Amino acid sequence: MPLQLTLKGVKTVKKYYRFLVIFLVLSCLVPYIAADTLQLYFASGRQISRMPLDGVAPGNTEIVLSGLEGYPGRIDFDPTNRQMYWIQRGRSKILRANLDGTNKQEIIASSQIIASSHYMADFAVDSTNQKIYWAENRLLAVEDAHPFTLLYTSLIQRANLDGTNIETIISNDHSRFRWDQDKPPVLAPAFTSIALDPANGKIYWLSFSTLHRANLDGTNIEELFSGTGHDERLITFNVALDTVNRKLYMTSENIIRRANLDATNIEIIASGLGSPFDIALDVAGGNMYWLEREGHQFKIRRANLDGTNVQTLISGGAQISGIALVPPLIAAEQITFSELMFATTGGLFSQPQWIELYNSAPHGTGNLKGSRLVIEARDSETRHRYSVIEFEDLYIEPNRTVLLVTRGNSRSSEYLPEERVYNLYDRSSIVSLGLRDNAVLPASGFALKLFAADGTLMDTAGNLDGVESSKDTPTWELPPGWTEDRARTSLIRRYEDGTALPGTEAMSWVRAADLPLAVNTYYGGETDVGTPGYRSDGPLPVALSFFRSARTDAGVRVEWTTASETDNAGFNILRCQMKEGSFVKVNPTLIPGAGTTAERTDYTWIDTTAKPNVGYYYRIEDVSFSGDRQRLATVQMRGYVSARGKLTTTWSELKVQD
Repeated sequence: MPLQLTLKGVKTVKKYYRFLVIFLVLSCLVPYIAADTLQLYFASGRQISRMPLDGVAPGNTEIVLSGLEGYPGRIDFDPTNRQMYWIQRGRSKILRANLDGTNKQEIIASSQIIASSHYMADFAVDSTNQKIYWAENRLLAVEDAHPFTLLYTSLIQRANLDGTNIETIISNDHSRFRWDQDKPPVLAPAFTSIALDPANGKIYWLSFSTLHRANLDGTNIEELFSGTGHDERLITFNVALDTVNRKLYMTSENIIRRANLDATNIEIIASGLGSPFDIALDVAGGNMYWLEREGHQFKIRRANLDGTNVQTLISGGAQISGIALVPPLIAAEQITFSELMFATTGGLFSQPQWIELYNSAPHGTGNLKGSRLVIEARDSETRHRYSVIEFEDLYIEPNRTVLLVTRGNSRSSEYLPEERVYNLYDRSSIVSLGLRDNAVLPASGFALKLFAADGTLMDTAGNLDGVESSKDTPTWELPPGWTEDRARTSLIRRYEDGTALPGTEAMSWVRAADLPLAVNTYYGGETDVGTPGYRSDGPLPVALSFFRSARTDAGVRVEWTTASETDNAGFNILRCQMKEGSFVKVNPTLIPGAGTTAERTDYTWIDTTAKPNVGYYYRIEDVSFSGDRQRLATVQMRGYVSARGKLTTTWSELKVQD
């Protein structure tokens, strides 16, 4: 039927038109606001709700899932695919849905585990490796009635996020727990909580009051902490990790404790509480959130990460069984080109070039799947090559980087794990050919453009305008890619207040060799000067702000300054006559550090074994209280040392002295 409007109908449309417009605008704004704000998701009754956390008073709650078949328990989320996961208590299922409650799916079902008496205590999502882990306790038998004795098996399993490829990584077979006759026969699971640290390849889990750690595949199991050794009355319920500040948090009866990731330096940061049993951390916002039970009352509470300024957000009502913090969607401008290693001249082309991408968002993992990288390479004044690369899954976690490389399986430093390296040839769809391994980013000129999957321009970099034209000439000349010592040097992007300066301007870039680098990492050659992947491992326990060597009559004086230190046991000084050679420790004993401090600390150490007329490279190594070691920086002692310890600067002076 054709549409016909009477005069009255037109007036009616006009009357409600403005309300329709307002409704449509608000309909668009609601998901935007939700995506642009940190969200607290919580399970209560047979529903899952969320609440925006904008730094002020908590907002109104919104039910995103209701009428569930079972009662939801613990909650977690996948920030990359914007999905939430939860345990269905009683039947031990894991389900997932979009963050708005749509597309609900069953991922792990009882039949996939074992159709026996079992209890799924906790789970965690690893969005980096697209895995899900869960702790499960299977009742095998009731051996005795007086005292009550249970025999069961405790497992930690993992699978792909769609529930396929289930495997057991940790098993604690035939555990026994006994109760006195006057105590009720309550099944208390052996494994109660798990937490993941994908960046460092670790999983943490609680077995009553004992905290363990292992590799993500279940190997190299360590016992870090036993709660009964501190207070026999305390059972530790839940553990959460702050990998940025290298801390872990544990909830127990009436208290919340904090410690280092190795469970040293344990401190009580909140006390006098009810029974806090689930905890979530907002590290960027400096807050922790937890569930607390006191009698039949359930609360959601918030405090600073040090336990101060405790607030109650929700109190009373139905039983609340799990919470999770969901960060906002990241903005396109927060993915930027942060460092480049272009093809140098005058040296070997066999070393790979690389492009570092940086996610500056404090919250939210980005997935560049479907995004496109457009590269224009200038071979000569009249010859240009264009390549368009469409990414497969490419995840960048908050405040971290990935490295796009022209060749895989190259040597790299310890700060660059394999999951942060993306081979442009092996893992991408090259829509338009033109890449050449020896000159993807030629020294004569290049332009980079990064487009989101929806076509939004995310960032640009380089000294060409990026327009397909044979007359395209560089707007500025790239600096030398080699140092005086014939080492490759990268270009590092400048940032002001967290915002990248324009990537197509010369003033926005500086050679790594011209900066006092606190950390010198490499991909390709050990002599390279740069910091690829540095952000991918988070902040260092020691923030080094100054490091140099000088000549004195007593020997070579090595000086360094730290801006801050965390759990720092001390330093080692290593020496070698070649930058790429084998460094040897020259200090006989560990040089003591300052432990944990936010204050500036100055250090001096004299190398009395330095030989005259020999040039050296010095390297400083940090040693934590847990025994972890990491190289902080390498410095070259310019010139040579004479027999009297005086600096000689020219070969003619050396010849005269000989």
